Amino acid sequence: MKIVVSLGGSAFVKNEIDVEFLKELKQLLEKNTNNFCIITGGGKIARYYSEAGRKLGITENEQHTLGRDVTLINAQLLAYHLNTEYYYDSPSNITRKWKKQTIITGGYTPGWNTDVGASMIASITNSTMINITNVPYVYDKDPKLPGAKPIKKMGWERMKQIVGLTFTPGQNSPLHPIAVKTCAENKITLLVMNVKNFKKYLKNEKWEGTIIS
Repeated sequence: MKIVVSLGGSAFVKNEIDVEFLKELKQLLEKNTNNFCIITGGGKIARYYSEAGRKLGITENEQHTLGRDVTLINAQLLAYHLNTEYYYDSPSNITRKWKKQTIITGGYTPGWNTDVGASMIASITNSTMINITNVPYVYDKDPKLPGAKPIKKMGWERMKQIVGLTFTPGQNSPLHPIAVKTCAENKITLLVMNVKNFKKYLKNEKWEGTIIS
């Protein structure tokens, strides 16, 4: 079974790179029989560059480019660690290169966010998509706000209402609006979960998160 994973940078790049998580991830992937296409995010480092760019007066597109390039560095690190293939290519070309092995890529077009590439690859291959975030569910509003409620299951129309229509560099959002549109149009099933539950998923254990379909 092919599974597309959007591995948010916040999952393994915090104040420093979570080496122990990456070691455990390698062990879990080696024991899992599914084939994975993992798209890495930029995490805090990408946000540092976006914030610095805004202060320095560079354009929003240039900020997006900086963020994209951070995802590629993260992707190369993960690919080297997993002893697997790393590709910087368009989603359509990635799907042709994704055969049996697990492969790694990062962002492609500045401004897309790694969720967008993941949603396109999942749509072309008709695969389940998993989005790994730093929170266990999608919430009805910013989870940092009082009264935010987790959602365990929902349809794509509700997800569209939650994420809105626009995305800015460094923005915290459960999914990029373009990714939501792509998944909705292609009837992709998306699983949103945090690192703890992703580990359970890889072990074929009961996991918690949000299912969107």
